[in-house]
Amino acid sequence: MRGIFPTSLAAAVALAALAVGSAPLGPPAAQAVQRGEIELPLDAERLPPWLLDDDLPEPVRAMLNDAVGHSVSVFDERLEWKENAPTPASLEGKMIVLQTWTRMSPEARRAPIRVQRLVEASDVEDVVVLAVHTPEGADGRLDDYLERRSMDMPIAVDDEGGWLDDLGVWKEPVTIIIDRQGRIRVPGVALNRLIVTLRALDEAEPAEAEAEPTALPGRATRVERIVENEADRAERRDSTLPNPKEQEEREREKEIEEAEFPPHQRVRGANDLQGRKGPPVVAQTWITRPPNMRNKVIVLEFWATWCGPCIAGIPHLNDLQEEFKDSVVIVGVSAEDEGTVRPAVKQHNMRYTIASDPQRRAQKVVGNRGIPHCVVMSADGIVRWQGHPAGLDSGTLRQIVNASKREMGDDAPAEEADPAERFDEYSWVSNYEDATAEQDFRRR
Repeated sequence: MRGIFPTSLAAAVALAALAVGSAPLGPPAAQAVQRGEIELPLDAERLPPWLLDDDLPEPVRAMLNDAVGHSVSVFDERLEWKENAPTPASLEGKMIVLQTWTRMSPEARRAPIRVQRLVEASDVEDVVVLAVHTPEGADGRLDDYLERRSMDMPIAVDDEGGWLDDLGVWKEPVTIIIDRQGRIRVPGVALNRLIVTLRALDEAEPAEAEAEPTALPGRATRVERIVENEADRAERRDSTLPNPKEQEEREREKEIEEAEFPPHQRVRGANDLQGRKGPPVVAQTWITRPPNMRNKVIVLEFWATWCGPCIAGIPHLNDLQEEFKDSVVIVGVSAEDEGTVRPAVKQHNMRYTIASDPQRRAQKVVGNRGIPHCVVMSADGIVRWQGHPAGLDSGTLRQIVNASKREMGDDAPAEEADPAERFDEYSWVSNYEDATAEQDFRRR
């Protein structure tokens, strides 16, 4: 389908200005044409959307746009003139407003009369209105209708619809402007823009003589052409637009290539392990399923069920685990016994790995004297960040994830899925109650 937008913003603004008010266009319009703000003669490539009837179905609009620049014969044998039949001499050098209509609906019946009045109000000379009735309602009652109505204009009927079908219209009333050289210029113009369009065309004086217009091809030929043109445009559009997935992947690769671990920060109340090998991730009891930590960034948090700040930070850690579920494992280790820790997991909706380790093996390495406290280790086990969990934001964690991937590079061993995860339909989070019941059964 051809575009229907102006070649420049200036053209749209100029045409819009012409449409305001009821005064004739006069010299300013002619000057706008000379300055190139309005490019005339108009064709479908230069028609601003507000100029056209936006109620027309898209297939009709495609056919009408394709007809621009062609000539159409109103003396085709498929048309039967009922009243005021024109002659070639009567139409020579005239601008034609071709209005399709039907007597079957009030709106369609009024269309020819309304167009006639708009043409008269435009004050443009030598404009002829031709009304062509569609096959709908083109029976014996049409003659009776025409006898009762006073329609002072040439009226034809296309009782089989072949002529209108080639043009691209059928039931919908359509207003088409044909210029004085016999070319279809504005197909499907909106009636409330008819006057301004007629005036703009009337003032147009092309610098060079245009070649004789070619006859409008038949419907089948035009449909095939429209389909081919649309396919070509789609192919060109697809070839110029980047593939979203490929573009996202390239941006991701670039982000990883340029990633650096965050600078070390001051650590209080614990051994500063940043840049050194981190503590072992061990537990006396895994309250949740033991995590698959292979090639993952590890966030190891020390917490307790009685610690208010620890409980307050659970939603934050839940969010981080969800956001980085494919590259980060968050492990919350409490020095409390299993019986104390297990109920808290469900009570506080903890959606990351939880463990109990009364021996404090990892905590002794970190040497933290307060909780909550956490260390973030890259996939090679080196501590890259350390401090209060609330200070670990998404950007910092992403920086560590990307830098960890860059460090591992192609030497990273292939990640193997945990067998339990591979065969489970749901994760441990959604299947927590079943897992708890199974563990309880095994302890009996």
